[in-house]
Amino acid sequence: MMGLASYKVFPAHLGGQKAVVHFYKHLNQLLDVQMVVSSDNDASNELSVSPILFGHRRMCLNVLQLFQLKKKLQKQKIQCIVAEHSYTGWIAFLLKKFRNLPFILHSHNIEASRFQQMKKKGWRMYRYYEKWIHRKADFNFFKTSEDLEYAVHHYKLNPEKCLVIPYGVYTFRVIENARELLRHQFDISSQFVFYFNGTLDYYPNAKALEMIIDHLHPLLQAKGMDYTFLISGKPISTGLLKKIAAVTNIKYLGFIDDINLLYQGADLFLNPVLNDSGVKTKVVEALSNHCTVVSFQSGASGMPEDVCGQKLYKVE
Repeated sequence: MMGLASYKVFPAHLGGQKAVVHFYKHLNQLLDVQMVVSSDNDASNELSVSPILFGHRRMCLNVLQLFQLKKKLQKQKIQCIVAEHSYTGWIAFLLKKFRNLPFILHSHNIEASRFQQMKKKGWRMYRYYEKWIHRKADFNFFKTSEDLEYAVHHYKLNPEKCLVIPYGVYTFRVIENARELLRHQFDISSQFVFYFNGTLDYYPNAKALEMIIDHLHPLLQAKGMDYTFLISGKPISTGLLKKIAAVTNIKYLGFIDDINLLYQGADLFLNPVLNDSGVKTKVVEALSNHCTVVSFQSGASGMPEDVCGQKLYKVE
């Protein structure tokens, strides 16, 4: 099997990267997986990786790599192709034409809906493409039942050729006295600690952080609550850094590689994300660390309430 990912997934630090790498890592235990990724990826000790693709901004140049990909298909005796995200689907479609191989489209979001909510130009045109490439795929994987139902209804997909492959997590080690360790490590004396993280130059996360600073923070202060809000993640704009520096009670920690202490030591993980496509990996990881999550309904899409129990609270 060949997996196509036209962006950086190695090393897997972020939720979306982990979703791809862990999927193929476990799939590789069942069959031989050859990953073809963008040239900015590092080597992997666990998977066979060929960093030959052009990244997002030069996506169209991957037509120049088709001959090399065809040779790899033949040499490795590939029998199936999996395209990560719809925007990589056209490469798999052309390879299917050349080698008569089935291809699977592994969707992580309904991209057209995500682009629309991010107010990106061209989202209507992308919706036509996304519908077309999903219909050309021999099978479609989705991260949530909501995305699958959307695609079946709006893109007219055959439900029998669609499957939900949820975002999985490993069982994390329980950190003894996490609450006290967190407060000691980051010099926190307040009664409550709230936490938010993400790729902070990504529009939905940046808007969520603005909502925390401009709306949630003043409301909590008006209630007289004694709290500290911890924020982690990179990259972040200069404008957001200035906003954080101008207020009290909010600490920006930069990029934290191992965030399990933050999840386990915080009183709440707050997720004011408005984008409702796909699954928010930060919410999954918070819940897997037994951290209570308060999220907008849209930010908790794809999260089954019967599994989350009293650890997930959704608000409008």
